[in-house]
Amino acid sequence: MESKEQRDLAYENKDDYEKLTKDRLSPFYKRDYRDVFLLALAMGVSKNMSRPLKKRIPNIPLRGFTEEEKWFLKSIAISKTGNMEILSDSKEIFKIAEEYANGGIKLLVREVFENISNYDEVLEEELREKVKNK
Repeated sequence: MESKEQRDLAYENKDDYEKLTKDRLSPFYKRDYRDVFLLALAMGVSKNMSRPLKKRIPNIPLRGFTEEEKWFLKSIAISKTGNMEILSDSKEIFKIAEEYANGGIKLLVREVFENISNYDEVLEEELREKVKNK
């Protein structure tokens, strides 16, 4: 994941990303696809929903991710494979992240638009429950 790598992370359904970033009622309105990807990824991991991409649309530039966000991707790959050696395989790290984001995107769209008026509160409560149950 060094800066010399020029790779874009991919999604399968552009409509989901567009809806979340272009709908004025969405908390992701005018946000980057990166932001949507990261939360979809977190939701996919949280619900253990990994879904391979049938059609890969690479449109989320890796160069837009912070170092902390890149380590988030790496830590998920380590957690899911149980192997630190995954750190030497950036393609596999990205593939794992893309598949969990693909698994979580429909959940995210549903959560946002079913709870449109108070999504921030719904998300906060869900996070509090996760922390409490750890």
